[in-house]
Amino acid sequence: MAVGSDAIKSAGDIAGAAAIVFTLGEVAITGQINASNLLNVGVTALSFIPVVGWMIGLGYFAADMITLGITGESIGQHLDDAVGHPLKELY
Repeated sequence: MAVGSDAIKSAGDIAGAAAIVFTLGEVAITGQINASNLLNVGVTALSFIPVVGWMIGLGYFAADMITLGITGESIGQHLDDAVGHPLKELY
C-alpha cells in the first residue's frame, strides 16, 4: 500500500510542479501577471500540503470544472474579468 501511495504522491507533486511551470510560461509569453495567475499558483502551492491542501486543490478543481461547464469560463477568467486589467505588465 505504501508503494502505491508514494506513487500517487509523486504523481501529484509532478502535476503540481507542471501547473506552476505552465503558469509561469503563460506569464512569460503574455508579459502580464493576471489575478488568475496568482490564484492558480496559490491553489497549486496549497495542494502540496498533505491531506488539507489536497482537499483544497480538489475542491477548487471541482468548482472550476463546474463553473466552466455552466458559464463557459473558468474561475480564473471570471476573476480576471472582475479585475479588468493585468496586475502587472512586465514588458
